[in-house]
Amino acid sequence: MTIVRRIRSLVGSDAVLETDGTGPPRVAPRSEEEAALILRTASEAGWRVRIEGARSWSHEDAPADVALTTQRLSDIPYLDPADLVATAQAGVRWNDLRGALADQGAWVALESWRPRPQARCAARSATCATTFSGSRSSPVTAA
Repeated sequence: MTIVRRIRSLVGSDAVLETDGTGPPRVAPRSEEEAALILRTASEAGWRVRIEGARSWSHEDAPADVALTTQRLSDIPYLDPADLVATAQAGVRWNDLRGALADQGAWVALESWRPRPQARCAARSATCATTFSGSRSSPVTAA
């Protein structure tokens, strides 16, 4: 069974966004459970997976058998401004998170780390995954 057929059998045909043949199929799970199912299946089958958020950091030529985009994982299911706690899914864009927090009188205490315009709307997962949070910090690197 092909990767596309396998993924469609697991989570439905609308989860597969692109299959143009020039790159790996791009899939967009609708929930954390679907993402986990796709990743578990990929691990068992030995597929290489590229995780993509807003695609402002990803390399299109990175070797992968499937690209999993977080674009549909864009909810903010919990926000408690009194306790300064929020839960945001991996595909939430910074501007959306900042807007939801601002509506409640809260904010994210991060500096802008890139002057390029797309950085303002990048998915939060890229910042968290690379541990970039401003000019006074740097990504963690292995020794």
